[in-house]
Amino acid sequence: ILRSVLSVENSIYSGCYMDFGYWEYDKNKVLTYISLSRELGVPLLEDEQFWNIIAYENWVLFQSLNRIYFYNIVEKSVHFIESKNTIHKIFDVQGELYYQVLGEGLFAIKDGEGVLKSGASIFRDDVITSLYEKDNVMYSVMREGGIFRLRNNIPLLLDIEANKVLREVSVY
Repeated sequence: ILRSVLSVENSIYSGCYMDFGYWEYDKNKVLTYISLSRELGVPLLEDEQFWNIIAYENWVLFQSLNRIYFYNIVEKSVHFIESKNTIHKIFDVQGELYYQVLGEGLFAIKDGEGVLKSGASIFRDDVITSLYEKDNVMYSVMREGGIFRLRNNIPLLLDIEANKVLREVSVY
């Protein structure tokens, strides 16, 4: 089952159940699949599925629920960040990469490693559905908690009318 797809230049990257890789046209103009996980001998987790793909500089990141795999398209190498808890989604915010680990908080990716940016309870206990920057201010939209503004990595609930509604529904 295909779970994620991302087109980058002449390649189409995909993630599915127990595999990730890319599609390219061969000399006969037939789209062929190259399994990166098999080609590079990546030891996958049991029943691992790849839910999100992001291109970043010379990297393509494949995200499962417990790992983020970094594939270097120049060196043809791979390494990963692993978490015991669920990784919900990778976010590219103005060229900076972030991800959330349930029960732990909001992380930034620095030099291929995860760095905890905020262990605030809202980031440990609720799911970030969107993370974005506007006018040099970072905001997070939570599944059940509303919209927060981050100041020095501390989430502050916005005092806006929409939050009254958003806190009564589940945003996905």
